[in-house]
Amino acid sequence: MYERIKIRSGLYAVIAIFFILLSALCGFSLFSSIQSNSSIQKVDTIQGDQVIPLSSTYTDLLSARLLSMNIASSIEKKDNTETVAPNLKKLGTYVDKAKLTMTDLRKTRALTPQGRQLRAELDAAFDDYVSTAIDPMVIALNQGNVSQFYGQIEPLAAEKGEVFRQKLMNFIDFAQTVGDSEISRAESFYKTTLTILIAAFVVVLLLSICSIQFIRTVVLSPVERVRHYFGMMEGGSLALDIPPQHNTEMGKLLQSLKDMQEAFRRIVADVRDSSAAVASGAQQISAANRDFSSRTEEQAASVEETAASMEQLTSSVHENSANTQRAMALTATVAELAEKNASNFGKLIARIDGIATSSNKINDIISIMDGISFQTNILALNAAVEAARAGEAGKGFAVVAAEVRNLAQRSAGSAREIKTLIEETSNEVSMGSKVASDSSADMNLLVGEIKKVNEFMQEISLASSEQAKGIEQVNVAITQLEQVAQQNAALVEESASASASLNDQAVNLDETMGFFKLDNHTAALGHHQ
Repeated sequence: MYERIKIRSGLYAVIAIFFILLSALCGFSLFSSIQSNSSIQKVDTIQGDQVIPLSSTYTDLLSARLLSMNIASSIEKKDNTETVAPNLKKLGTYVDKAKLTMTDLRKTRALTPQGRQLRAELDAAFDDYVSTAIDPMVIALNQGNVSQFYGQIEPLAAEKGEVFRQKLMNFIDFAQTVGDSEISRAESFYKTTLTILIAAFVVVLLLSICSIQFIRTVVLSPVERVRHYFGMMEGGSLALDIPPQHNTEMGKLLQSLKDMQEAFRRIVADVRDSSAAVASGAQQISAANRDFSSRTEEQAASVEETAASMEQLTSSVHENSANTQRAMALTATVAELAEKNASNFGKLIARIDGIATSSNKINDIISIMDGISFQTNILALNAAVEAARAGEAGKGFAVVAAEVRNLAQRSAGSAREIKTLIEETSNEVSMGSKVASDSSADMNLLVGEIKKVNEFMQEISLASSEQAKGIEQVNVAITQLEQVAQQNAALVEESASASASLNDQAVNLDETMGFFKLDNHTAALGHHQ
């Protein structure tokens, strides 16, 4: 029956039952305590707060009556007169105490309608008793009226006192009845509580027994089976017959154990198959490593030959780079000389331009001189005319004017010749300047071409340097390739050793897997292997 119950459901049910039972016990205990406390409060209110003060009031009034009779006797016989005054004072104290007690008692409300009715009758009897008998008694004794005391007041006091006593006894009987009822009620709750506690103890005992049986059946027994199965699996047996289980936690655990056993069986079978495949693969790898080793040696020899060729090529490239550097130096020198000649041509053109400018200035000066000669000739002609007009007086002046005219004509002729020569010189200078300009332009073109040649040589030098660096990198790569080839050869040897070790490990693995017993056939087969 317990095997089908889940652990979680069973534990929840036990906890819920214990909780409900404990809650019910706590609730009933609280209710019983409240009821018992209510009964005690009722008994205390009736007995302590009402019956005892009422009895005290009755006793005080009765004491007052007895004391009044002693006072009246002392007054009547006129003996012990010295005690009359203190007794009268004591009489007033009894009466005042009884009144004060009743005043305080009236502040306490009765708990039931019947109690309130009895209290009302008792209060009315007290008021009537005090007003019609006790107070007149005190007044008569204070006045010394003994005849009135004996004739009217004492009989009336006895009558009213009996009425008050009867009302008091009725209330005391009622209080006793209520107290007995509350005590019986409290005893009933006590017996009921005791019965419930005993029943709860029995239920808890039965529930504990059921819980122990449940834990033993649902938890401990399956755990013991699981431990047994694990012990057998530890011994290498994977052929356990685990029956189907219920859909409980332990049932699922056993089912998981069964699934784990199946998985282990598959794994062990796969590992056995794989170990054989690994051994075969290790042998193939060993053969491939031997073939790879021979090819690696051939590759290493080829790499060495390539390295030697690359060293020769590197030497040739370095020599070409050095020749290119020398050609660049010569080209730079030629370019510098060409630039210097171009600069000199520029200076020559500047000098020729300066000569042309000076020739132009001289030509202008000669033009001015020619103009001066022409004016001088005109002035000489005018002077000759004036000398002719003067006749003999002007002959000497005419001779001078003629000489001046000759000088002016000669100066004008010389100036024209100089002007002609300067114009021819200026034309030659212009032609020389043009030739110098053309030569300077050609020299500038030559400088540009030389610079281009220098740039081409620089590019060739840079390309040669890059080629040399590239060849060096190729040489380094070939060196590394040679090292890698040597490392490959070492790795091939290590791989061959690892293949042999792998083969040994595969054999050991197969022997180890033979420890597990999948069934009788596989166990025997594993032992044979």
